[in-house]
Amino acid sequence: MQLSIIIVSYNVRVLLAQCLASIEDAGKNLHYEIIVIDNDSKDDTADYFSSQEGKATFIWNKENLGFAKANNLGLSIAKGDYILFLNPDTVVSNDSLEKTLAHIAQTPNCGAVGVYMTDGAGNYLPESKRLIPGVLSSFFYFSGISKIRSKSSFFNGYHAGNIDKDKRNKVPILSGAFMMANAEIVEKVTGFDPRYFMYAEDIDLSMSIEKLGYKNWYLGDIKILHYKGESSRVKNLAYYKVFFGAMKLFTKKYNDKFLATIKCFFINTVYVFQILKNKLVTSKKSNSNTLPYSSAMAYCSAQERATLDLWNKKEGFAKKITFAEEGAEILQETDVFIYSSSVTSFSDIIKAIANSSNKRANYILNKNTLIGSNGKEAVAEIFEL
Repeated sequence: MQLSIIIVSYNVRVLLAQCLASIEDAGKNLHYEIIVIDNDSKDDTADYFSSQEGKATFIWNKENLGFAKANNLGLSIAKGDYILFLNPDTVVSNDSLEKTLAHIAQTPNCGAVGVYMTDGAGNYLPESKRLIPGVLSSFFYFSGISKIRSKSSFFNGYHAGNIDKDKRNKVPILSGAFMMANAEIVEKVTGFDPRYFMYAEDIDLSMSIEKLGYKNWYLGDIKILHYKGESSRVKNLAYYKVFFGAMKLFTKKYNDKFLATIKCFFINTVYVFQILKNKLVTSKKSNSNTLPYSSAMAYCSAQERATLDLWNKKEGFAKKITFAEEGAEILQETDVFIYSSSVTSFSDIIKAIANSSNKRANYILNKNTLIGSNGKEAVAEIFEL
């Protein structure tokens, strides 16, 4: 077995289906397996995938084990020479798997490998590459100073600002949303530290791999789509408790007791600040619906055109939908694009979204399901046609 793809899923059936479809296109020349560990989803994930045997091996947990333990469960049955930890709310490009495997095979002393991630609105996700987090870099990040000096390794060390996002380079910390490595290396570090429920486990794994003497790599020329934060879309008290709890666990693991106490005090201070900041921002947010869009342009098949047209008349998604061939001139008033995976490859869709104006929304039509984002803060919006 060449590659084992391990996906931990929780209440994201529609996104998981799209992720699996993109893997199917990307893996045509590979001998691979997909292992999905479902963390006791309460949606229709089990009912939907029970009738689709053969596409993936499913492990149905009776409780939510968290990200680290669930991934380790998948790792325990993986047969591939290489392991890819992948989020279910991602879409991989057609050549991403082969190019990443080639880089590992051709690069001496290569540890884990990550890629360029963009959200559904075309915004680059800076967590694609990071330096080892510290108190100062964390302060610059949470205070917003890192955005002012975004290309500085000192002020934006949190997101490795000194490393070009479009190029390949060594970088110590990668995102667990897409992390590939030789299976022997992952086994040497015994996978993820099971004490992490969610967050910081990818930082920990990245550091563990480099501690063995390997070098992690970021491949900025390989792009994937990641609907950021879909599994934790509501940033409430519970979210911050888990996130900052993980930060404190990480701090205590890699520092002596005295230094850890000082750093944890700082983490607790930031924790309180973020809760207050979130309450303030939430109170100012408008609850107004963005629909209907003024004008949409859709690249799809003739059958999908009819389905979209009928659905739009019923639901009022856009005031006008223009159906165009690939490469057609973009109308200036267009504020949303719809790309069907039946006529446009996932690679071309990701490229179009990554290069799009962030003022426009982008949606992917995949088997009568419309998935997309309409802004920087928006996670995936899902419509069933």
